[in-house]
Formats: sequence, structure tokens, C-alpha cells
Amino acid sequence: MGDLNATVGRERHTEIVGSEGLGKMNGRGENLMEWCEQNDQIIMNTWFTKHPRKLWTWKSPDGITRNQIDYITVNRRFRNTVRDIRTHPEADCNSDHNMLVGKIKVKLQRLKHHKFTSPKLDLKSLEKEKEVREIFYKEVETKMEIINENQRAEQLVKVCQTSLKKAAKTSIPNCPKKKHKPWITAEILELMNERRKVKNAITA
Repeated sequence: MGDLNATVGRERHTEIVGSEGLGKMNGRGENLMEWCEQNDQIIMNTWFTKHPRKLWTWKSPDGITRNQIDYITVNRRFRNTVRDIRTHPEADCNSDHNMLVGKIKVKLQRLKHHKFTSPKLDLKSLEKEKEVREIFYKEVETKMEIINENQRAEQLVKVCQTSLKKAAKTSIPNCPKKKHKPWITAEILELMNERRKVKNAITA
């Protein structure tokens, strides 16, 4: 983003600026603090106790003046994820600014993805049952009538694939649902439903 040349100092201001900064606040520091307040940001550099040599981020060309004008800000909601922030003046990065490093620990929540699958077609019925096969052939013929032979090969392939899928859905029945094991009785199914209801009531 470039150099803001903002100094927020070491005087605490609400929950935005802590008391562990460096120097005194200047006009640009006030502008930065106002921006943080409007965007619910916290200047994290100013909340960790460090030796001054681990706080300054910029050195003047004469090598004498040092100041803290680079900052790491985070949204107030994620404040506790920042464990430490410090500068590394020993790092040779060919700049008048020191490298500023923050340690952040983020705990990500695993998202559950629900897979919605369409019922499978009973393709064996197409081979074994003559009636199903005849209906399928008629559907395919009807769908194929709309094919334009002047189309490109890629387009013809897509049209054929779509026609076959539509014909299969309208003529081939779905696979029958899997039957329960022989030892699963109606009484066991009822007990399973009751157990599921109790479990949902506890977790709700």
C-alpha cells in the first residue's frame, strides 16, 4: 500500500491502539486510527511488550532517527488469533524499513459437504426387459430427430450425449432400493427411530 508515515505512539486509545507502541502520535497517526475505528480494525503492533529495537520499523538516511511507521492491523473479531508481532532489524532486505513479522494461529472449522446424488438407473432392465428396451429406442429416435447434420463434430457429440441421457431418464426405471437385512425386523426399525429422535433432542 505504500508508506503511510503514520505514528500512533505509545498512548492507549480505546481498543485500537495499545500502550506498547513507539514515539508520539502525529497527524497521519490520527488518520490511521480513525480509519481503524471506521473499519473495526486494531493496530496489533502496540499490544505486545518488546524492547524498542524490536519496535522501530524505519530508520532515517542519517542512521540516527528511528520510528515506528509500519503496522499490522486485524479485524477486532480475530484479535485473539494474533500471538506475537515483532520486527527483525537483523534481516538484510535492502530497505530503510525493518521486516515486520506476526505470528497468527487460526483454527479453521471443517465444513460438511452434503452430496446430492440422483437415483441410479436400472440398466439391467434395458437388457432383460423387451418392453423397456423398445420404449428406450423410441425415445432415442425422437430425440435424434432434432440433430442438425451441419453442426460441428463437438456439437453433435454433445447433442447425442444429451439425447441419450434424456431418453434413459424417461424410459429406464430406477434401481430398486436396497432391502434391509433379513434380521432387521419392524421392531428393530422402530427402536432405531426412537433412538434417533432421542439423539437429535440431546444435540439440539
